[in-house]
Amino acid sequence: MKGNDAARRHHGKLGLTFLRRWSFKRLLAVGLFLVLGDLSNTRSVHVAADEPLPPAVPWLEFAMSSILPPDSRPVAKRVYRLRFSPDHEKLAIRDGDNNIWQYDLKNRTAKLAPRIPKDQRRVQDFAYSADGQRLYAVGERGAPSWLCWTTTDFELASTSNAVEGRHLERTLAGDLMINGRDVLNLQSPIADPRVRKRSGLVRSHEGSVTLLMYNLSGLFGESGLEWKEQRDDQMSNLQTPKLNDHWQQILQRQVGRAVGRQSSVGGSLLLSPCGNRVVLLDRRELLLWDAATNEPWQLFSPDSPGSQNLPVSADILTAKFSPNGQWLAVGTVGRGNPDPIEGEIHLIDMVAGRWVGQVTTTSQSASALDFSDDQRWLAVASTSLLDDRVRVFDLDAWVSRPPPSVGHDPSLLPKLDDLSVADARSALLQIVHVRQQPEVYREELNSILTYDTARAQQLIGPVIQRMDSPTYDVRVQAESDLQRMADLFPASIHELLGETKLSSEVRFRIQRTIAAMTGIARMSPQEWRLLCRSMHALEGIAEPWAEQLLSNSSRHPIRFVARQARLSHHVWLSRHRNL
Repeated sequence: MKGNDAARRHHGKLGLTFLRRWSFKRLLAVGLFLVLGDLSNTRSVHVAADEPLPPAVPWLEFAMSSILPPDSRPVAKRVYRLRFSPDHEKLAIRDGDNNIWQYDLKNRTAKLAPRIPKDQRRVQDFAYSADGQRLYAVGERGAPSWLCWTTTDFELASTSNAVEGRHLERTLAGDLMINGRDVLNLQSPIADPRVRKRSGLVRSHEGSVTLLMYNLSGLFGESGLEWKEQRDDQMSNLQTPKLNDHWQQILQRQVGRAVGRQSSVGGSLLLSPCGNRVVLLDRRELLLWDAATNEPWQLFSPDSPGSQNLPVSADILTAKFSPNGQWLAVGTVGRGNPDPIEGEIHLIDMVAGRWVGQVTTTSQSASALDFSDDQRWLAVASTSLLDDRVRVFDLDAWVSRPPPSVGHDPSLLPKLDDLSVADARSALLQIVHVRQQPEVYREELNSILTYDTARAQQLIGPVIQRMDSPTYDVRVQAESDLQRMADLFPASIHELLGETKLSSEVRFRIQRTIAAMTGIARMSPQEWRLLCRSMHALEGIAEPWAEQLLSNSSRHPIRFVARQARLSHHVWLSRHRNL
């Protein structure tokens, strides 16, 4: 298929880039390590690639019929929305009769919010405040369209008609974002919200990084879909993704409708929390678009081979990212008679771009999904009248097992390079190993996640010297090499202009390199996996140095790495909120 061809070409380009950036000695060292590691059997894990995880067993399960009043209508057993509280101890639920419930996961008790007026349209979505003290809800139209409850006694605190919409979520900064694009301004917790409009149709979970736009008049590009980056109030140049006609038509049909009605995009277009991955949905296919290379990255479908095979037996209904973007949960549409099809929940590893396994099935449509802030828990529910269960899964227990013991000799411990493997299970087991013995890996983690100025100067120095070569072709090639380094070491490139001994030729080429810098990191897949998974490993380490390292990593000059570090730092705080 066209998507697979594009993905293979893309991986080929990344592979060449990886070979250019890594020295021959370094590649040889890694190769020897892999060979010797296998021969000496010192690796902590050995899992066959592409092997799916077995079905997960729910940590908690309860039926909506067990908490509904006896006089409730049967339709109330349906579940349309789920949301974890910031401390992941409560679960907000909207049932099929437009009632809002709050389920205490510790005490296994439920509270019903005060009855919403009958003439109001359905509550479309809701989200907890950053401190977990309030639950906000929004509807498309009606009176009121905005509601606020206190979470301690679950009483209605305020109502308003100031805003309306279909989607509401909390950003990493603690703000509320409506319709996937506009941040709300609440002068007080119960005040009428005001919309702080920002340009763009869809925003990242960080709230102020990546903007996606679809222009119906096609003024900014042939495809109609554009994205740009915002950082420190600076906007990058407009970028247009390279999509084939099939996916372009999907965007024009789905996203164009959303723009026309001034509403949110819905489930056809998703943006990863850190803004580096775009997910496009079409029936039983998923296209992952890479904002770093501006090209399609992976195509998941029932017809795709290997780890990109998505074994869905029904159309995709909904999808949800985990807070740090490591996981993508996909729910499908099921049906009953005459030909029953179960609803399914599939999990995709977004770091490696691989299907991991199937979490569970429901009697019908898997309509409601949500990850907890610490990314450990996944809640699943259905709109089926036949299956009114709400299930909560422990992902940490599902995707990882304690690795086999390899003794206490640090020389026998597996290296962090194991985190760069494409197989999600092997890497996750290694992450568990790092969390069990963090001090052993402290030096390596510092080396990976800390921006090394000395290394930048060591790599850039010879390139600058070649720019003074008497041979024109050598100078051109040196400038080309410097442009590739600019994405990895933008700060060091700017500092070069402060050197007083540079020739006018070198200074001119450096200035031209800076002018052409995109600010987008073009990392190899191995480098990307190693960095992201190193951060994910730190999320479970309750040590001050680990928290400080994640915090410092947010200042990494590679923007996508900095975003991932910020996300991981928030997840770390969430995991240790109650310590």
